[in-house]
Amino acid sequence: MVRRRAIGSTDQEGDHIAATPDAVDEALDHLASLVHEGGLVAEVTRQGDDVTTLYVGINGEVGALCFTDTDAAHYSQGTPSASGEVLSYAMQQNEMELPPDAELPISDVRAAVHEYANTGTRPVGIRWQRWRAPETPDSAVADPSDTSIWG
Repeated sequence: MVRRRAIGSTDQEGDHIAATPDAVDEALDHLASLVHEGGLVAEVTRQGDDVTTLYVGINGEVGALCFTDTDAAHYSQGTPSASGEVLSYAMQQNEMELPPDAELPISDVRAAVHEYANTGTRPVGIRWQRWRAPETPDSAVADPSDTSIWG
């Protein structure tokens, strides 16, 4: 059973529970319907798992992933953006920064969400990378594996 919270969505009240593959697809379709301009991030967790999280970004025909566990944050690795600039997806009232090459075809993103829902582990069908967001005044999201940010 997967718990999804569309943390970029202002119309969501509480969590959406997806207990079947069809329900996971419906949740992803709903998230995709909320994207108007730029990407939108949802937090996907498995019921009873307080260790791993898969952040799923959707932006039209592409998306990006960030898998976190107690050791590190791993970002999807796809084709570099044309601009080479850090990607920014909406996450609540903030932005989630992603590596310039984090975007993948949406079919790969969907397959990764299903794999995570089934296994609770980092999806193996995706190339992953470690990345640290640049430290700039506009950089709102730090690498969760950087223990120095927690004092």
